[in-house]
Amino acid sequence: MCYMNRFIYRFVLCIFLLWGGVHASPLYTSPVLKINEQGISANDAKTAGFKKAIDGFWQSVIRQILLDPADAPQLSTADRESFIKKIDILSEKTHSNRYIAEIRVYFDPFLIQESLRAKGIAFVEDKGFPALVVPVFEYKGVAQMYEYTNMWQTALQNIDATGGLLPLYVSNRGNKDSLKIDRHVLNDRDKMLTVGVSYGADTVLVAKVRVDHTGVTLTYNAIGGILDGTQHTLTEKFSTPLRMGESDTDNRVLNALSDLAVRFFEDAELQWKKRHAVAEKQGTKRIQIAFSIKSLTEWQALKNTLQSYQVVRNVSLYSVQGNIVTASVQYTGVLKNFYLFLQEKKYNINTYDTVWVVDHPKS
Repeated sequence: MCYMNRFIYRFVLCIFLLWGGVHASPLYTSPVLKINEQGISANDAKTAGFKKAIDGFWQSVIRQILLDPADAPQLSTADRESFIKKIDILSEKTHSNRYIAEIRVYFDPFLIQESLRAKGIAFVEDKGFPALVVPVFEYKGVAQMYEYTNMWQTALQNIDATGGLLPLYVSNRGNKDSLKIDRHVLNDRDKMLTVGVSYGADTVLVAKVRVDHTGVTLTYNAIGGILDGTQHTLTEKFSTPLRMGESDTDNRVLNALSDLAVRFFEDAELQWKKRHAVAEKQGTKRIQIAFSIKSLTEWQALKNTLQSYQVVRNVSLYSVQGNIVTASVQYTGVLKNFYLFLQEKKYNINTYDTVWVVDHPKS
């Protein structure tokens, strides 16, 4: 593939990842980290500022990937810095004793995973496939879904839960596929999963909230994906009983729903981690691969290549958008070995945490 075609290919895939069916959110790549540090000298301030930024991002990563945060390993600064793949300095200013900068840190996921594995610490190897949340709200005797008065949907959408290990998207009126869901099809597995695909999700969480005078109660059920069949109930109590008709009734309900939304997102991710741990023990894992094809023959060639590796258990077509197909691959063993296998087959791999973008074999 010539350089220009390769550039166009990657540009299209980046647009696909940002706006299309598969939602990519970095796990081992930091957001922009801001440094504003004072020291004896500008160099001392820079050293201290970098250490704080790197340590802070390390804590964020380790909290996400460990099944139990209490298992976090005690590592020296040098050990943590050994996991760094690169650092981008986006901007910087130095004064006599101050250092101001914006940086982005890239950790090497394989080095971190190998270190945790050697220490016997349980962790999640990769991010989960996205899940779609369908909010159902029962208040004052009326069940609501996509009505503008659905305060449960409002509380959920006020929180961005798309960047966690289990990216969670809330269905809304703006998505025409979401409007196909009404109270009569909530138990129709096929229809619910079809709507999930429109969000790039393989799991749908039906989150039903009921309000009474004591508090708000959430019961959520998972359809599809690794969480399939999960059912949990969470309750947020009012400090004093609710009296319908009081002037602050709606505000009290919305505040309780906001607290419940945070707990719900945390609980869903925790349940996903637990299911993931079971899958790890059973030896079955999954990853998504996006691939640009010109024909079905080319797709079949990729599928055959993947299936030729002894650790691959199944390869299935997840979604198609134009000439970009996304495959769901089930495999066993260590993720790095799968990565090295594709490299040996002359595929160029760009990782976006949730999905691998696989370029055509090098000629």
